[in-house]
Amino acid sequence: MNKIGFALSGILTLLGAWGVLAVSLMRDVMPLLGRVAFQAAMAGSYSPQDYRAPFTAPLTLSILFLLAGIILSAWFFLRESRSRASA
Repeated sequence: MNKIGFALSGILTLLGAWGVLAVSLMRDVMPLLGRVAFQAAMAGSYSPQDYRAPFTAPLTLSILFLLAGIILSAWFFLRESRSRASA
């Protein structure tokens, strides 16, 4: 098996999973931090929608990393299985 390729595809999968986790945490935490900042400033009116940021690009990139890592891991595994079966 191409161990380096398989290891790098595993790292790619982990990066994608961690990216999805980080984006989902930021999506949930940003409105809470906005509320804390609003209460500290005591000015204006608070709306959670004012503190929701669009994370489409980082989320898309993380999902692509995750899918690419899974596909490459399966490809390296199947390629090794075929080479062992033919030998």
